[in-house]
Amino acid sequence: MRRRAFTLVELLVVISIITILAGLLLPALGIAIDQARIAACKNNLKQVYVLCSLYADNNDGYAYGYQMWETEFLTRQSDPRIRHLGTLIDDGAMDYDSSEPEVLYCPASESAPGWTKVQPGFSSTSKRLYSLKHDTRSSYNVCEPLAALYYSKRDNTFAMYTGFKLEKVPGDFGLANDVCLKSNSQWRNNHPTAYNYVNANGAAATFNDPDDTVRNRNSSTFFNGYKSRVDKGENSRGGEYLLDYFNGYAPVPPP
Repeated sequence: MRRRAFTLVELLVVISIITILAGLLLPALGIAIDQARIAACKNNLKQVYVLCSLYADNNDGYAYGYQMWETEFLTRQSDPRIRHLGTLIDDGAMDYDSSEPEVLYCPASESAPGWTKVQPGFSSTSKRLYSLKHDTRSSYNVCEPLAALYYSKRDNTFAMYTGFKLEKVPGDFGLANDVCLKSNSQWRNNHPTAYNYVNANGAAATFNDPDDTVRNRNSSTFFNGYKSRVDKGENSRGGEYLLDYFNGYAPVPPP
């Protein structure tokens, strides 16, 4: 008896059908994966809010520590070494020895891949860098007006700042957001066309930016051009302005 088999034409037809289906399904799968990452990132930010609230209970109402400019750093090599969200760990609001610091890293982040993963440009892990008090980043920026002087007894030359207590600011005042670095930076944004953020009332949201306005912002008209709704005497820096922008308070920059 002759055994039945596929002809070459039939095989090519099947391969063509599979290719067409894959072409139709893969973009949808990519969108679903990105949406899942955005949801996980927003969940991280909600947990950051909870941790900041715990920190505030023990630190006179302030959300985290402060050191000028570098709002996405947990630690730096120079004093004061611990800063911003890193103060949550140093103060005990977050357990350093557990997996909890993972919430400081967006699952889609390329600028700070994770608490136990190698940082770009370094030969050791983020956790090892933290234990050595070297440069360790977070995926999230903080908002300087919500921060307070952390090392009040440390003698240093850095400009320090006492901000506003968490309970004293409007509910939609931004607490933390995805790192929003400029297009000429070596680091990539967490989500190229969307930025997640959490407000002082614990509500997390996404700012959609299909035109890449944030990443290509003009430093003279966008980055330093707006005064915070709370801190009228300070020029906004980075996250402070962007959080106002996300919430619709800051003017849209000119093209």
